[in-house]
Order: sequence, then C-alpha cells, then structure tokens
Amino acid sequence: MKLPRRGPINLWVISLSVIFLCFVTQFWAKCPTAYVEIRGKVQCSFKADHKVLVTLIFHDRQLEASGEEAAFDIHGDTFSGRIAFKTYSSSSLASGDKCNRCPEKVLIRLLETDGTEKDRTLLIMAHDFNYDKEQGDFTLKSDATLHGWCQSKP
Repeated sequence: MKLPRRGPINLWVISLSVIFLCFVTQFWAKCPTAYVEIRGKVQCSFKADHKVLVTLIFHDRQLEASGEEAAFDIHGDTFSGRIAFKTYSSSSLASGDKCNRCPEKVLIRLLETDGTEKDRTLLIMAHDFNYDKEQGDFTLKSDATLHGWCQSKP
C-alpha cells in the first residue's frame, strides 16, 4: 500500500499550524493565573459525606456548571480551599487579547452525595472579596455561611 505524498501545501499547512500554536502558547504564558480563596462554615446538621461545591461565574448568561469549579470537604463544620482561573481573555480583533479575565460572582453550594442541593449563597467579587495584586489572590472579607438541615424550635 502506498502512502500519500506530502506536497508543498500539506507542509505549508503544518508549518503554519506549528507557528500558530507556538504564538498562542507564548501569549497565554504571559497571562498570570489568579486564585479565589474560599472559607466558610456550615450551620445546623449535615452528613459527613456532604460537599461544598464552589463555581466561578464570569458573566450573567453563564450556565451554573460551566465555569471553573471545585468541591471542598467539610471538616468539623468548616470548609476552605482555592480555585485557580486563567486571566487570559480574548476580545475583539481591534483591541486584541488581554489578561483581565476575572469572575464577577462566586456561587457556593452545599450538596448531598446524590447531588441534591441543600443550600446556596452567591457572593459578589467587588463587594465580598479583597484582591492582593502581588499574589493574584482574591480572599473573602468574611466567612461564607451555608445551612444544612435546621430543625425549627417550638
């Protein structure tokens, strides 16, 4: 069986692809990775296998499960962790690409093992977080609070 010969067009396409990938990789490397640090507590009762799921929301039309997200274990009645995100953002051709991608909101949910949501809170980056430019970290101003199963008192 004869293999097809690689003509000058195939070689040209491959060369352009390699150059393009090198350029894109170098540009992305220039944009730093930033972090959102989350800490909080769960009030009332919950099971040991419950998790806290944190999702970064970058725009209003974003689907809940489509952003960067992480699951945190609950230790005692507290949870904490960091979520990394790329700051690279592509804009229109006229203004070029930038390193200013940042979440607008952070969705924090308490989930049972089967995925049933027990509670949620939505935090606003501009109001609920401090930003450290040197470290590239966003940290909560105060602990987030989620509620498990709370029994009403008579």
